[in-house]
Amino acid sequence: MQSDFNYSYYPIIFTDEVELLRYKNELEKAGILGRRYFYPSLNHLTYTQGKVPISESISKCILCLPLYHDLSFKEQALIARVLLKT
Repeated sequence: MQSDFNYSYYPIIFTDEVELLRYKNELEKAGILGRRYFYPSLNHLTYTQGKVPISESISKCILCLPLYHDLSFKEQALIARVLLKT
């Protein structure tokens, strides 16, 4: 049986968008691709409407780190080092 990788993510919430972008940039310099999670807030889609302040706020501060079954300890350590250094 063959399996496909889903390349899951581990979400972390930062204080604000400036802090998120600083960490995201440092991770990218090290070759680690995090992604913004539900950004922009889903209420900004053309077929949705309404105000959802919590969603709008959190969508600017959440970043997902790589997380998958064969993420090596070396890769995990690199991610941790970059986060701690930043």
